[in-house]
Amino acid sequence: MVDALRVVRSSRETLDLVILPVDLPPLALMTAAGLLARLVAQEGAAHSVVILDRLLECVRTVAWLETVTRLAHVEVPMRLHTRSLLPGSAFAVSLSAQQASVAAADRRDPQLSLPPHNGDWEAVLARGERGDVATVERALTSAGWPKPQTVPASPAAVDWWGTDRYVEVVLYPSAAACRALVAELPTLHNCRWCSRATPTEPCVFCGHLSPKETFS
Repeated sequence: MVDALRVVRSSRETLDLVILPVDLPPLALMTAAGLLARLVAQEGAAHSVVILDRLLECVRTVAWLETVTRLAHVEVPMRLHTRSLLPGSAFAVSLSAQQASVAAADRRDPQLSLPPHNGDWEAVLARGERGDVATVERALTSAGWPKPQTVPASPAAVDWWGTDRYVEVVLYPSAAACRALVAELPTLHNCRWCSRATPTEPCVFCGHLSPKETFS
């Protein structure tokens, strides 16, 4: 990974690149990346790690699946794997920085784990080729949410969810909430190894601790 970063930095002729491993569903990843790019453009690349950590605390994914047989990114109880074999089965998935859960769902009364709709949240939706959008929209409406913006699904989504019978909805901070996230960022200091301005130890660019931290 370090060698790959060096190659990309060289090809782009900039050191303002860092690797931030994140395991998110495709739509959540694209949403977080878009928010991060916008905020980093305003605040600077050195704060990228801090800003991303704060964004990941806020971004949530709720999904409606018709099978969890091949869902590998979330722990699925055996009874739900068995339930996947039954015709008409459905499952509600909830993912956030705090928790990940899968539960059996009822098409007649669809429920998704959603916060109250207010000015702090916005939503975006993507669906697989056979995703049940109508049921998800009913669940959103019953929870007081308006119809979200719909975007094309990522080609990687089928592999992530293990099926094309999925609908994923990502809840993310509104513009006002994003401004609050970056209202108080840590003070930058120069790394003693690479001399780049960094807000954290270890340095976000070279990964080294200061000599005092390393050898004490």
